[in-house]
Amino acid sequence: MHTSIPPRWTGDIVKDMHLNGITGRDLAAVLGDTPDWISKILNGKKTPRNAETRLRTALDILITQKGKSPP
Repeated sequence: MHTSIPPRWTGDIVKDMHLNGITGRDLAAVLGDTPDWISKILNGKKTPRNAETRLRTALDILITQKGKSPP
């Protein structure tokens, strides 16, 4: 069985999600994707073009909505 190692940026996003109480479902809602799709990206199973930029932007939006400054 082949397992891929997720890109480093996914760990940074997961960490920031955890620190700010943001779920994959929250990210999915902002991006118009499913939580399953977001999970596949964050676990390195899918690597769509511009994924890092899209997820970071969505995360920044959610953090701002919670009244905090993005990292």
